[in-house]
Amino acid sequence: YDGGLPMEVSRNLRLEGWGSGVAGTAAGKYYLSLTDPEGASHLLVYDTHRSLWHREDGLRALDFATCRGKLYAIDGKSQNILCLRGQPGEETVSWMAQTGELGLGSPDRKYISRLTLRLQLDPSAQLKVWGEYDLSGTWELLAVIRGSTLRGFAVPIRPRRCDFLRLKFQGTGPGKLYSLTKTVEGGSDIQW
Repeated sequence: YDGGLPMEVSRNLRLEGWGSGVAGTAAGKYYLSLTDPEGASHLLVYDTHRSLWHREDGLRALDFATCRGKLYAIDGKSQNILCLRGQPGEETVSWMAQTGELGLGSPDRKYISRLTLRLQLDPSAQLKVWGEYDLSGTWELLAVIRGSTLRGFAVPIRPRRCDFLRLKFQGTGPGKLYSLTKTVEGGSDIQW
């Protein structure tokens, strides 16, 4: 589409029998990864400014994503994320994940007495764990975890007594959360 009428730009490629295509775009270029009838992979790039197609290489991309002007692809062979357009840089990525209400399914005034996180953080990474008790609207810092060596470790967290709890994980840098285990204890009918 050039601002007038839509037009077909792939007619001269003769792609009959080709398939399994995924595409992404960045900086005026259209990246198309697909397989030919013999099963070989091709990365084709269309330059919208020059109206030209080029074959870059045999990359088999599983998917594309654009972030901050950079085009990323998942390599189908290695499963690595590649930066195809722009410099990958060494910037630290910030991320966040939040749970739903934990503890709502516990009858008889049972409460969460302990949470154990099994995780792995790169040496440059950091994770903050926040808790919100009984939908109070206030998030309290429960733990700050810094990566030291590239290994997995368990982090015990003792929340205060409540009917239910939500958790928020805020991190910078690479890391993996493998499991979250809660220990539940019986309570009394007395309000806390």
